[in-house]
Amino acid sequence: MPYVLFHNYFPNVAEQETRSLTVLPDFEAGLPAGNYAFLEMFCDKPGCDCRRVFFSVFSSLTRSVVAVVAWGWEEPEFYARWMGDNDPEMLAILKGPDLNLASRQTRLAPSILKLIRNVLLQDPQYIERIKRHYKMFQGRINKRSR
Repeated sequence: MPYVLFHNYFPNVAEQETRSLTVLPDFEAGLPAGNYAFLEMFCDKPGCDCRRVFFSVFSSLTRSVVAVVAWGWEEPEFYARWMGDNDPEMLAILKGPDLNLASRQTRLAPSILKLIRNVLLQDPQYIERIKRHYKMFQGRINKRSR
C-alpha cells in the first residue's frame, strides 16, 4: 500500500501542526544536535482503514530523511482482524512503533525510534492530532475515489 505525505493534501495544516524536536548538544539520546521534523505519511488506498502512520523523519543537519517509523494506534486485535492474521510478530510490527523494513534507514534510525517511543508517543494531544490528520486524509482519499 502506498503512503503519501499528509502535507500533499493539507499543506497549510501540515505547516502549522507537523511536530519537530530540537536536540541540543548535551542531549544523551545518540542523536547529533539539530532539528528533526516528523513528517506524517498515510495510506492513500481508497477504502483502506489501516489506522497507521509512517513518520518520515527529516534532519536539519543532513537535510535528508534519517528514519522511517511506522506506528498503529489501535490494539493488536484490530490489526489481527484487519490483516486476517494472528501472527504475534506481524501484529507487533503493525502496531509498532517500529522501523519500516521497506524504507532506507540511517545509523540514527534506532535512536529516532527510541525518541518517538519515549517522547512523541507519550503525548496524548499529539496522538489525537495524528488520529485527526488520519481522518482528514482518509476523508479526502475516499472522496476523491468516488
